[in-house]
Amino acid sequence: MKSVVRLVEAREESLYGAKAVGLGDAARADLPIPPGIALSGELVDAIVEGDADALENVMGLVRDLPTPLAVRSSAADEDGADASFAG
Repeated sequence: MKSVVRLVEAREESLYGAKAVGLGDAARADLPIPPGIALSGELVDAIVEGDADALENVMGLVRDLPTPLAVRSSAADEDGADASFAG
């Protein structure tokens, strides 16, 4: 699914990965985290392929974020019981 959501709305690990969902859990618990967004893997693929609509969906949410921005690259399935990989 091509999807971009604010971190507070990130609930599905299969779409956004454990780190984004964990940050979403923290935001929903009113813990102090910086605002951010989570992108699904399909959306990232669409942007890489040059899909202008996908890029505009992301930019629509990024424009509302305070600057400077930090980017955390990750994959939905990068961490497991046997290994953990930095993004």
